[in-house]
Amino acid sequence: MGRDKATIPLPNGFALLDQALHTLKSAGARELLVSVRQGQTYGRPETHEVTDSVENCGPLAGLLAALDAAATDHVVVLAVDLPAMPPDYLRKLLAASSPKRGAVPQQGDFFEPLAAVYPRIAADSARDALSAGRFSLQTWVGTLATSGIIHPLMVEPSETGFFANWNRPNDISSS
Repeated sequence: MGRDKATIPLPNGFALLDQALHTLKSAGARELLVSVRQGQTYGRPETHEVTDSVENCGPLAGLLAALDAAATDHVVVLAVDLPAMPPDYLRKLLAASSPKRGAVPQQGDFFEPLAAVYPRIAADSARDALSAGRFSLQTWVGTLATSGIIHPLMVEPSETGFFANWNRPNDISSS
């Protein structure tokens, strides 16, 4: 998009970040962690910003920072560029999770790793992947699924719109 997506305003007046925070709070989140790069801040008072554990490694570094900082057994992840995600779907993911197992949506062979629930024990696997230079979320989530740390949850046809990813300016204008 050529700019930080988190601050882009939606037609409802919320910035993408504020929409994601609202969705998480509506889903019952008690702790709001926002992953940021070195030197970045959003200054939202109800959040705790966590700095990416390793620079220039993509979203896996942010996930690791959140898993390491979480005070709860699970971390519910929601990317800011998924504004159509309803709180009920996040609650569905939580209901599909268990004490040491998370839930990640899956469409065909593709995981939706940025609207998911991860147990804190997934941090070791994320750390190992980053140390080995493996930054792909698809590969990492596949490893978690194979080891039983997450449960892939197939996305129903009526749920596919929840994963509409906003990557271009015209994605917003066509909403």
